Amino acid sequence: MNKKPVIGILPLFDNEHSLNDLWMRKDYPNALEHAGAVSIIFPFTNNSEIIDRYAEMCDGFLFPGGEDIDPGRYGEEKHEKCGEPCELRDNLEFAVLERAVKDKKPVMGICKGFQLINVFFGGTLYQDIPSQFKTDMNHSQEKPYTNIAHSVMLEGWLKNKAGTGSVKVNTVHHQGVKKLADGLEVLAKAEDGMIEAYSSAKNSEQFVLGVQWHPECLFYEDDFSKMLFKIFVDEVKNKVN
Repeated sequence: MNKKPVIGILPLFDNEHSLNDLWMRKDYPNALEHAGAVSIIFPFTNNSEIIDRYAEMCDGFLFPGGEDIDPGRYGEEKHEKCGEPCELRDNLEFAVLERAVKDKKPVMGICKGFQLINVFFGGTLYQDIPSQFKTDMNHSQEKPYTNIAHSVMLEGWLKNKAGTGSVKVNTVHHQGVKKLADGLEVLAKAEDGMIEAYSSAKNSEQFVLGVQWHPECLFYEDDFSKMLFKIFVDEVKNKVN
């Protein structure tokens, strides 16, 4: 029997939790477990030896939601509406992603993770959608995040896999992809044109899957959300086996 793959999840941080607290929304590991994987949560550290040891134990990596990324990482000055970054978390995530790419281990990004992977590969972000992107859509809904907010139009292999041209999703973000990084291809857009999902280009040795919404909140009742995590975990299993 093949062992379940191990997915490393990067830790969460916000103003309600200090760096003395290691915490995680249960939805992320629950979604991975349902898809056939086990997960471990990285510590908050910039110690390269510790990061390397954790990375060695993992077969794939999930980068979850969180606070805004330092815009200096994509060559911009901080916009007045950009939130305060967590430097320690940014450093940790970029270090882990660098190791994942070096070892060609699959990665999945959700919300901030979606934005971070794009920046890592050379893309840029809207630092504040309401003030920088012309739209009538609200991309930041109120709780509960299990509610549906808008539709996204599917493209490419994800459209074929889902067997439909659109799905309904939740939305909790004020930033978004402005320039998509080279080597990534669009898998979904909102009705206003905002990029909502991407993957690594076809035939790439590095598997990347990113979504702007929060499928971990929806997967309990939503088959499409379940499928997203299953796609990721299956890619990890294929790489391991």
